[in-house]
Amino acid sequence: MQQKNKKIKERWYEMKKNNIAIIVGVIVVAIIVLLLIIFGSKKEVAFDAQGGSIVPTQEVGFMKKATRPANPTKEGYTFDNWYYNEIVYDFDTKVTKDIMLKAGWIKNGPSTTGDVLTVKFDTDGGSTLESMTVEKNGTLKKPADPTRDGYKFVAWQLDGKDYDFNSKVTKDITLKAKWEKEDSEPAGGEKEPSLNSKNFTLKVGKSKRLSVNNAKGKITWKSSNPNVASVDSNGNVKAIKAGTANITATVDGKTLTVKVTVSNQDETRPTDPVKPTDPVKPTDPVKPTDPIKPTDPTKPALSDYRAVCEKIADSSANECYIRIKDKNGKNVNGIVSVTTFTGKTGTKKSGDKINADIIDTNKLKVASVN
Repeated sequence: MQQKNKKIKERWYEMKKNNIAIIVGVIVVAIIVLLLIIFGSKKEVAFDAQGGSIVPTQEVGFMKKATRPANPTKEGYTFDNWYYNEIVYDFDTKVTKDIMLKAGWIKNGPSTTGDVLTVKFDTDGGSTLESMTVEKNGTLKKPADPTRDGYKFVAWQLDGKDYDFNSKVTKDITLKAKWEKEDSEPAGGEKEPSLNSKNFTLKVGKSKRLSVNNAKGKITWKSSNPNVASVDSNGNVKAIKAGTANITATVDGKTLTVKVTVSNQDETRPTDPVKPTDPVKPTDPVKPTDPIKPTDPTKPALSDYRAVCEKIADSSANECYIRIKDKNGKNVNGIVSVTTFTGKTGTKKSGDKINADIIDTNKLKVASVN
């Protein structure tokens, strides 16, 4: 009898051991499948151009980064940036779920002459530059020079001739970049790796692409102050806030450094020294002209500001604050024209609280600023 009970216990323990092994196996398989679903699946990054040109959706691997697309275009507006939940989206952010990015636009100001012309830039394989608008018979401000690996920028040309930025713009034009190829190997040996840029200045929110000439190995980029200027693995430098930072590139056993200064002003470039001219021969005296009346100092146009509705996270109702933001994203005081979904229009002060369910946030318009 004891022998029989012993065999029964042994069989029970053996069955229990087998059941445990089966359960553990099922759990392991379930975990593997779950990890494959999470880490193996791709996430979608969609782009809502808000009435602008269509931007294709991107499929991005889990914990990978989306690629900044070419800026969309919209008649009568200038592209501002891509926003996620009313905040400028950082394309260095790793994607963990499907997201929708919305385009921000700045309405072009009215022309004093009645005509606004567009100037496009064909960089011929160089870094991308956004189009610029200028009033008819006005002059164009020279943009920052583009960059191109293995080439030196020479000039902007129109119809094969160097463009004079002091000339008046009378029609829509496209300027094309002229390049000069750099020698890859000087006489007597190989050329050392070198950066494609010297110390430079960037305006907050702007970017610049750095590259290393004559690099053979992998390039490692690093910023001494990422809070001022960040740099990604492709050498794209982004200006975050005013200050200075050193950008270093380590390649082929060498470390190359360039200093970037971030400011709230556009980069200024020294002009060519004025060559002395031949002495002017005396001419008939010129009749005096009427004195030029001083013009009012330039004030920011309303189109430089945008109105948003910032949601209140701890509010029990779907409420938000009316805000007016300048080009740098800072809040300013003023009046906003508010349109409800039923078409009724009213005004609110910057900082007023309002129910977001009754207003059309796409029709918030800056009426005035203090």
